[in-house]
Amino acid sequence: MEDRATAAAREDPLEGKDADAPAGRIGRLAAEILADHVRAGNGDVDPELMAESRLDLDPKEAQGIVNAIKRIVEGKAAGGGAPAHATAKGGKSAAPQRDTVYLTIPTDQIVKDIITQARAVSKGKPAGTNPEAVRSYADGMRKGEHFPAVLVGRRDPEAPDDANAIYFLIDGWHRLEALTDHLGRIEVECEVTGEADLNACRWMAIERNRINGVKYVSSDRLGVFRTYIDAGKHLERKGRFTVVKSARDISDDLAGFRISRQVVAKWALEHYPDVYEAMPGREVQQRVADAQRQEQAAKWAEERREVAMKAVLSQVVAIYRDAPRWGTERKRLAELVKTLPRRMTKGRIDGNQQRAFERQFDKPQEGPRETQDEF
Repeated sequence: MEDRATAAAREDPLEGKDADAPAGRIGRLAAEILADHVRAGNGDVDPELMAESRLDLDPKEAQGIVNAIKRIVEGKAAGGGAPAHATAKGGKSAAPQRDTVYLTIPTDQIVKDIITQARAVSKGKPAGTNPEAVRSYADGMRKGEHFPAVLVGRRDPEAPDDANAIYFLIDGWHRLEALTDHLGRIEVECEVTGEADLNACRWMAIERNRINGVKYVSSDRLGVFRTYIDAGKHLERKGRFTVVKSARDISDDLAGFRISRQVVAKWALEHYPDVYEAMPGREVQQRVADAQRQEQAAKWAEERREVAMKAVLSQVVAIYRDAPRWGTERKRLAELVKTLPRRMTKGRIDGNQQRAFERQFDKPQEGPRETQDEF
């Protein structure tokens, strides 16, 4: 059985290198520089630059550099930044959006789950289900009246639409009950939404009921309000910022449900205190000022990062000059390192600074000397 060091060297060839060797030090410094560049959002790093960002151009070792950069960028190594990819709330990647399609689905593949309902719930069953409305729908269907297809979502957003797929009912509880209990249908025409977020699906059901179906009653209003907040409909863009709407604007969005702005404020305070605190008022100007200060702080951090990067490049130069016997490989490294300031900062280093940096390679070569490796 191989030991841990051997396994690490096999997984990442850099781990098997002598940490004090000039080639190993340059490889690690280059990896840190490139990873910092990616985290700063300055654009994609040239793959060839990554592959050549160390002295020894052995393919396995070059791949080790690439893997090290990936780990640093994805936050899997000490000092790593945030992942390059965005994730949904709760740390899970957002499910991919799929197109809406119309399918004929067996009724035993449709789950009626009260969690998709914003209506008031009584004894585990949506209290808004009206037997009279169901019978009325069934009579209309027998007469040939047109009814919209029921709206369903996929239990597994990435699963194919086949005989094993399971769907959950979003809108059309009364229509489905009329089709199954009164007309004996075992298959129904369904609109299958590509939306994968449950809160967004609940809000879709509420929006559909503004157009057709049994209207929501007073006891359903709190469920409507909570679905509105959970679906993120209370947020809006103001310039560069995302802010919470005012109680009046939220009340206007919920027109037809008889939820006044006073009730909006009351329910927000009771059920969503963070939303209540963020509602526009006297403190709105203070929040904008705080955001502007954070933006300025980020700008200063970027300037400090650029200064630090120049210092790291100087360390690369120092290490380079400590290895007098690298021959042609040293020339290749020199060409790479000489272009790093310009490539990594996209021209932010002026011409005089660039020339001063490059002149360090034109000095007479000194013999090997003891230096302290800070990295």
